[in-house]
Amino acid sequence: MLNFLKERRLRRDIQSTLDQIAVPEKLNQFVKQLPSHFENDHSVVINRVKKGKISPFKKVALICSLIVVFFVGAVNYSTAFAQFMKNFPGLSSVLEWLEQRREVDGVQTAVEHNYIPIEPVVVEQDGITVTISDIYLSHNHFSYKAFIKTDKLKDFVFKRDDGSLDFDHRKLGIFVHPGVTFPLAGSGGVIESNDPSKEPILVYFAESVGDIESEVENLLNQDPKELLFEVSIRNFSNKEVTTFPIRVPFDKKNLVPDKVIDLNQEIAIDHDPDYQKLILDKMIITPTKILLDITNPKPENELYFFSSRKEEDPVITDDQGKKYEYFHMNKLGDDPNDNSKYRVVFSSSPYFDESVKNLKLNLNQIEVTGKPEFAFEVSLNEEFPKKVTFKNREYMIHEAKYDNGFLFLKMAKDQFQLDRINTIGFLIKEYWEQLSNDRELAQFYDKNPIKQGIKVVSNGGEEFMEVTIAAPPDQETYKISMFRNADPVKIKESVDISLR
Repeated sequence: MLNFLKERRLRRDIQSTLDQIAVPEKLNQFVKQLPSHFENDHSVVINRVKKGKISPFKKVALICSLIVVFFVGAVNYSTAFAQFMKNFPGLSSVLEWLEQRREVDGVQTAVEHNYIPIEPVVVEQDGITVTISDIYLSHNHFSYKAFIKTDKLKDFVFKRDDGSLDFDHRKLGIFVHPGVTFPLAGSGGVIESNDPSKEPILVYFAESVGDIESEVENLLNQDPKELLFEVSIRNFSNKEVTTFPIRVPFDKKNLVPDKVIDLNQEIAIDHDPDYQKLILDKMIITPTKILLDITNPKPENELYFFSSRKEEDPVITDDQGKKYEYFHMNKLGDDPNDNSKYRVVFSSSPYFDESVKNLKLNLNQIEVTGKPEFAFEVSLNEEFPKKVTFKNREYMIHEAKYDNGFLFLKMAKDQFQLDRINTIGFLIKEYWEQLSNDRELAQFYDKNPIKQGIKVVSNGGEEFMEVTIAAPPDQETYKISMFRNADPVKIKESVDISLR
């Protein structure tokens, strides 16, 4: 039931992650919306890359000087990485992407403090050049990047209307799988080399999702001397499949331990019908990220930190003035329907900065999505207006009518948040359950240009809210359920956290 809510939530999760990905405006070839499938036994996540929010791009002279400096740093970082870069005549486009990405994901800070526990590896096989770099593993977090150059990609690349590149994922699949048991999520894009060859280069990054501590512990107890990755390129048109392993030398002695701070602290929430508090369990400082674990005291609801307004996102500020911005959020535990525990991930980390003694956490706002609850009955023949109450809010219905599979409610406009009108949802629960199990009925609604939802409608100079609900025909009375849908809850309280 309520698959549409889960799909909507998945899109919001993905968006919350990708909004943090800074991509230089100069790289107009970078994919704006590119699906990159990351598969393993536990999860399949489809992400889309788009241009993130960035500061104005540097002048050309400054860009050139930074590229030179960065390339020298890359040579010092790894001879394998330097050798890989020699395979790209227009390497500056890759370097610019990598520089921007490292600033976001915390790798740049680790590299600046000479923390490179796992060296990158370059493999050339069957006309495919692959490098795996920026590999970071701790007890609580794992991440890596991959770059792929192959003629197999060229035939499937096309340019979108906005000038960005994409490739046809229906015909070609390119994957770089690590041999780990815990779930990961990733995304990627195509960069075009900035030399006359205009060669497409696939860039890819992935990181762990959820609580991986026990699985990492099991891995380290085996004392592996290498980490195994598998490259897979699948041509879905001619069924051609190319796979080969990449073995990355590994020594667990090179890893540093995460810093775990037990919080066990409540944050008060005022004036909300469902929530009076959130519970902060612990903060984990890894070499590249800050992880915050929280408990949801009302697990029948789903919680998310996500907003179209950056100022409403959670943020951590250290006592030196540096900000660690919200990166993404995911559930802890193996059951995707378990809403009791969450992990909030912040970009970068103060792990190596000994001058940082204290952090200030501002959660700002959380969004609540609840299960449908019976709210009211409405009859097509009753007298209006009719007042209904849900979660301490009053709504006025001025008209109800049925037409071709939908119930339409005309409601007062001033009772909705006009900038976020869909924070309250309406449905007929029993009919939605029938719809979920009736393929023919589902196809009727899929093909129907009218969609369930809420919108502002004007009629004769009057503006009102029109609530559209999928509904069965030939009924005089309908039982309407309502639910909170990404409904924002303000959290004004900040939390001071000592690191020493």
